[in-house]
Amino acid sequence: MQNPVLRTMDAPFVCTIPKAASAATPANPMLYGHGLLGSRFESTGGSSDRMRENNFMPCAVNWFGFAEADVANALLTLVDPSNMASMMDRSQQGFLVQLFLGRALAHPDGLVKDAAFRDDDEEEFALVTDPVTLDAGSRKALETALVEAGFVLHVVRVHQIEEEVEIRRWHVETRQGPRRFVTRLDDWPRALPSGGLLIRDVSGDLYHLADPARLDRHSRAMLWSFVD
Repeated sequence: MQNPVLRTMDAPFVCTIPKAASAATPANPMLYGHGLLGSRFESTGGSSDRMRENNFMPCAVNWFGFAEADVANALLTLVDPSNMASMMDRSQQGFLVQLFLGRALAHPDGLVKDAAFRDDDEEEFALVTDPVTLDAGSRKALETALVEAGFVLHVVRVHQIEEEVEIRRWHVETRQGPRRFVTRLDDWPRALPSGGLLIRDVSGDLYHLADPARLDRHSRAMLWSFVD
């Protein structure tokens, strides 16, 4: 629910573009999470040197609720635990801000359109070409943001799942029509913080099951055979 008093807010962020980044070898954007009661500028320090050397571009915002601006509130909460709700409210905003930054990094009309992320020839040099190239935390945040933004196929029925050597073949019905796709045998559907399951096929396409418990009986029987 939007705050009726403060409807919008600014969330400053910082991205450190590696020197090796170019239109030929675009940097791989990643979301950087700072330490407890720290700030976004930690992403520009020594802890991300190896990332930049390998052409990763760490981007960070202050993690509301557990950033340096929350020190006083954290101390108050230690004295009076009944104040914990305010920290949780702030941290929820922190998650939302992270998702928006991830969306801005991934969307074709996002930060890649900004001059700061393009070279002298107007070619973009900070682009996610494949989520597999991202670190695990950034990939998870990006996939969650894609689900929230609607850049996924929504599964409404599972017709068949066939297990073969090293792979599974899926035959499903989505809102966009019937689909067949393949996943690795060890790549299980992943639970999302916002609810539901996310499946990533070998081509990188994402399939979302918003509420598996509400699928028809056949779909549930097929699905739960393959979910931890």
